[in-house]
Parts: sequence; C-alpha cells; structure tokens
Amino acid sequence: MERFSVGIDVSAKTLDVAYRDVKGRIERQTFENQTAAHAGLVRHLKKRAGRKRVRVVLESTGVYGLDLALALDRVEFEVMVANPRASANFAKATMQRSKTDRLDCAMLLEFAEKMTFRQWQAPSRVKLQVRGISRRVHALMTTIRDEKNRMHAANQIDGTTIVKHSIRDTIKQLETQVRKLRAAALELIQSEP
Repeated sequence: MERFSVGIDVSAKTLDVAYRDVKGRIERQTFENQTAAHAGLVRHLKKRAGRKRVRVVLESTGVYGLDLALALDRVEFEVMVANPRASANFAKATMQRSKTDRLDCAMLLEFAEKMTFRQWQAPSRVKLQVRGISRRVHALMTTIRDEKNRMHAANQIDGTTIVKHSIRDTIKQLETQVRKLRAAALELIQSEP
C-alpha cells in the first residue's frame, strides 16, 4: 500500500507539520499542541492522505510529544519517534544548516521518506499510569519542600502559631498523599509481568 509521509516538529505549544501535495511540493501547516487540536490534525492528515497509509515521524521531545504520539497511534497511523541525535545527523548530512520549526518539520518529512522506519511502540496502560503517578509525586515533593522553607521562615521571624500549624498540617497531608501514591505505583509495577 502506498504511504503518505508526514514530518512533525513538536514544541510545547505548537506542532509544525510537513507533507507533500499531489505535485510533490512540501506543504506546511501549524496546529496547537493540545489534545483537542490533535483530533483536528488527524482529520487533516486523513483528508490529505486519501486512501494512502499515513506514516508520521516526530522527534522524541519527552512530554510534549507523548500525547500526540498516543493520539496518532490510536488511529492506527504508523508512528516513528526519532532520536533527536539521528535526526540532527540526518539534517547535517542533507546540508541543512539553519534550524527553525518550519525547516525541522520538512527535514523530518525527508527523514520519513528516506530513512529506515522504526515503528514506535506505545507504552502500556500500566506504564502510563506509573508515569502519571511519578509526575504527581514529583510535584508534591516540590510543594513539600516549599512548605518546609515557609516553616523555616516562620520560625525565623515571629510567625504566628496558626500559620505554623497550617504549614505543619499541609506538610502532613502532602506526605500522606505521597505515601499513598508511591504505594499505588508499587502495586501497579508488581502487577505488570
């Protein structure tokens, strides 16, 4: 089956998308990098691809690209999450000296057309849950540190008793949440063969 190749440069706020029109010219579109906009991107690519199978290459950009990769995978697009070093070396080999989102998405399109395609495997539901728990624990630990700093400051200056109690209670509640989340994560990990 013929394929419709797409390169997507992912950033925190936008997705710069490149593909070829019916005459072989590179077309570019920009979409917001939000869950609601991902559905619009999928519809757009399906319309452009017609009956061709859609093959997408995007760079591994951590959290900014994961939701997009999952959305594309759910609609059975072929997805490759390229190693940024591999795509940077490809850009050098094709003499691309400038680096902009518009150029990067076109370079990723060429990468999709010319390089060996390695299908991305979506993480299991359990791995995604553990990831979410881990991120939440990290956020809570940051808040606990901030509260402990506030307590230190309240002890240095004549902090009122009610403020100190509030800080102490908040720290206890947050530490309880962290313990529960860590226990849930361990349970999930042990359930996964």
